[in-house]
Amino acid sequence: MAAMNHVQTNINAAEARYRAGDFSGAAALLAAQAETADTLRLLALCQVKLNQTGEALKLFERAREMAPDDPWVALHYGIGLQTAGRHEEAAKMFRAAGEKLTEDPAPWLNLSGSPFPAPPMRRLSMRTLSYLMPRASLQDLLGKKC
Repeated sequence: MAAMNHVQTNINAAEARYRAGDFSGAAALLAAQAETADTLRLLALCQVKLNQTGEALKLFERAREMAPDDPWVALHYGIGLQTAGRHEEAAKMFRAAGEKLTEDPAPWLNLSGSPFPAPPMRRLSMRTLSYLMPRASLQDLLGKKC
């Protein structure tokens, strides 16, 4: 149990360093942890921020092998693919994540930054739409008169 708490403490410290912009420090902490889908995913995000996209994609692929249905792995893998200019593959990852993260706008917002169209907005919850409201009217989002 103590070992598990130590691992979680290190992951929390790595996340704090990532949020503070210390991507190298976060990567060092994560690289020292046991390989799980979460640690690989977070380490890969650090690699993206450090402009090590090739290494990041390898880590994301290993995370996907470990947790093929994890929407966070799909979302962040999509970010790595988009950074690498692999937009069509990134769009697939964003859509896969969006199907499972129904209350989180992140997959659809990332998809909106790619050269591929987002899905019809009627599929998103009102909570998700509220995140987008400052950018467009409800009429614009739904594509019809309200």
